[in-house]
Amino acid sequence: MMQNKQKITRFYAGFTLLELIVAMALMDVIAVALYACMHTAFKSKESAQASLAPYRSVMPIFEHIRKDFTSALKPDGILAGVFEGENVSFTDLQDADTLGFYTASYHPKEDEIASNVIYVQYTLDNDYERDQIVLKRLTTKNILSPSTVEPDEEVIARDIAGLDIQYFDGTTWLDGWDSSEEDATLPWGVRVTIAIWDENRGRFSKNDDPYRYFTRVYMLPFANQEAEATTDSET
Repeated sequence: MMQNKQKITRFYAGFTLLELIVAMALMDVIAVALYACMHTAFKSKESAQASLAPYRSVMPIFEHIRKDFTSALKPDGILAGVFEGENVSFTDLQDADTLGFYTASYHPKEDEIASNVIYVQYTLDNDYERDQIVLKRLTTKNILSPSTVEPDEEVIARDIAGLDIQYFDGTTWLDGWDSSEEDATLPWGVRVTIAIWDENRGRFSKNDDPYRYFTRVYMLPFANQEAEATTDSET
C-alpha cells in the first residue's frame, strides 16, 4: 500500500533588515528626546536648588530676630533699658546697622541662676580667618551686674553682605531709633533687610547685582500697648 506523501510548507515569522533599521532609528530618536528632557529637568533642578540656597540660609536668621522681637520689653519697664538702633554705612551699596534692646526671650537652664530678661545686640563683624563677614548675636544675661560683663557671642550667619534695619514710628520709616529720645517708646515696627552674597546670581540670571536681598517686617507687641495707652490718655 502506497502512502501519499504530503508536502508540508512552513512559514517562519521574522523581521526584514529594512524593518530592523527603521526600528533602530526610531529608538535612537526616542533616546535622544528622553536625554534632552532629562537634561532639561536636571538643569532646572540645579537652578532651583541654587536659587533656594540663600533663602534657606537666611530663614534661621529671621527666626532668631522674630523670637527676640516677640518678647522685646518697653524701655521704661522693670529690668529693661534703651532700645537703640544705629544706622552704620558699610560700603557705598550696603549698610552694617546695629541694634540693641532688652527682651524676655531667654530660657535659663535648671541649674542656671539667671532671669529670662537679657540684653541682645545684632551686629556685623569680620571673620578674618575665613575672610567672611558674619552676623553676630550678642547676649548679656547678667544685666544687674555692678561691673561690666562681656556678652556671649553667637555667630548666626556667615557670608553676609549687608544689614539694613529701619524703624516705623507710625508715620514714616526711620533709619535709626533711640528710645531715650523717643519718649522711652518702642517703634511700631522694625524692617530688617539682609543682603546675601550669591555666587550663582550671574550664572542663572542676567542680573549683574551679585547680592540677594531678603526683607522681613516685625511688629512689636508692646509698641501697640504704648500707642493704645497714649490714645486713652489723650481722650
